[in-house]
Amino acid sequence: MTHQLGDTAQRPLSVLRGHWTRRWALALVWWTLEGMATTTTYRGMTGVSWEQVLSLMVAGIVQWVPLSMLALWMAERVPIDRRHWRWSVPITMLVAAGMVVLKALIVQLANPWISWYPELPPFAEILVTSLANNLFLFWLMVGVGHAIVNTRRVHERDEQLARAELQHLKSQLHPHFLFNALNTVS
Repeated sequence: MTHQLGDTAQRPLSVLRGHWTRRWALALVWWTLEGMATTTTYRGMTGVSWEQVLSLMVAGIVQWVPLSMLALWMAERVPIDRRHWRWSVPITMLVAAGMVVLKALIVQLANPWISWYPELPPFAEILVTSLANNLFLFWLMVGVGHAIVNTRRVHERDEQLARAELQHLKSQLHPHFLFNALNTVS
């Protein structure tokens, strides 16, 4: 069950920090924009105050930003590809199931402050709702993470290929320079 960590092991720590800092910032911006868009839906409902709308928006951001980062991290560290799918798919499914349960627990525990439900239903019902609302979204984020990781790897391979071609051309030119220099000396 070993797999390569890709090029991340060869990168300096400062580059990796910047890489993940940008991802956190993008996730925060994305979920804030999504929350603002959802706010208009909630606000259109009768009897929902601005305080409730804002608490729902903030609760969504606080939950989904770290879960987005988990999905992106999984795409990088637990790749679903031809070589690794036998162990990476079950691991990703386990994490997705854990995320569904975690989101249901958060709803149950934070409902007095957030007011997702006027009257809290049984946990099984919350769990089913969490499954319906969150499972696809988590897998979608894992897919986006794989697209990001694979795009980066393709660009890195293209750069390596360009460097190798340049090195090959240089190695073809060097014997001519050596030959010309020897001719000049003789």
